[in-house]
Order: sequence, then C-alpha cells, then structure tokens
Amino acid sequence: MRKIFVSLLASILTVLAFANIAAASGNCGYQPEIPSRFKS
Repeated sequence: MRKIFVSLLASILTVLAFANIAAASGNCGYQPEIPSRFKS
C-alpha cells in the first residue's frame, strides 16, 4: 500500500513539474530576453 502511495505521489509531482515547464515556455509565461547574437 505504501509503495503505491509513494509512486502515485511521485507521478503527480512529475506531472506538476512538466506542467510548470510548459506554462513557463508559453506565450504568457516568463520569457527571458533573447541575446542579440541569437536574433536573426
């Protein structure tokens, strides 16, 4: 029972982490300014 609970908790945390990464890389999220050498 404890093993199931721990794996469930780990998978939920992983999904939340990926959701935060996806939200941060979206249009309305945090976007750092691109250095001038990378601009075309």
